[in-house]
Amino acid sequence: MRLLDRLVVGMVGARNASAAACRFARELAHALSGRGALVVSGLIRGRDTAAHEGSLAGGIDVFDPL
Repeated sequence: MRLLDRLVVGMVGARNASAAACRFARELAHALSGRGALVVSGLIRGRDTAAHEGSLAGGIDVFDPL
C-alpha cells in the first residue's frame, strides 16, 4: 500500500507526561495501528515514545518526519 493511501495519525505530547498519559497514547496507537493507520511523531521521550511503542506492538510501521 502506498504511503499516501494510508490513514496517517500524528501523535504529540509532553516530554514528561504522566504514566496514565503514556499508557493512553500507547493503547490508542496500538488500536489505530491495528486498523492500518501510520503513526507519525517526533520520537521524543514521553507520549511520542509511548505512541510508537503501541504502534510497533500493533505490527505497523512508524514514521519519524525528521
